[in-house]
Amino acid sequence: MAAICPNCHSPEAVAYVINDDGLYPFTCMECDASVIRSTPRGTLIGSVPCPTGGCTGSVRDAYLYDSTGRLAQLNRHRCLLCGTDQTRKATHHAADHGEHAVPDPRMLRIAGRRV
Repeated sequence: MAAICPNCHSPEAVAYVINDDGLYPFTCMECDASVIRSTPRGTLIGSVPCPTGGCTGSVRDAYLYDSTGRLAQLNRHRCLLCGTDQTRKATHHAADHGEHAVPDPRMLRIAGRRV
């Protein structure tokens, strides 16, 4: 999963993993900023303009820190105007062009075989 960077506001730039031990973000892929630690009980906000055509709202990610300053929660806030939680407009959908997003594994056995 990926979030909006609170430093450079690049969409999908902070990859993170959630497991039994908690939330572990990586550094931003654009500006190399770390979001793992901040001020105790602090909040950082990353926002991007809404990708929905004609909408003037924004999509936000809120980074919430615990009493020790370690990242405790990461919450996505939808656009207040249109309700989307997407950060980028889709540029290509396989279904739109009659293609399969992933090749059917059954086809590998007959690939190149003449019928």
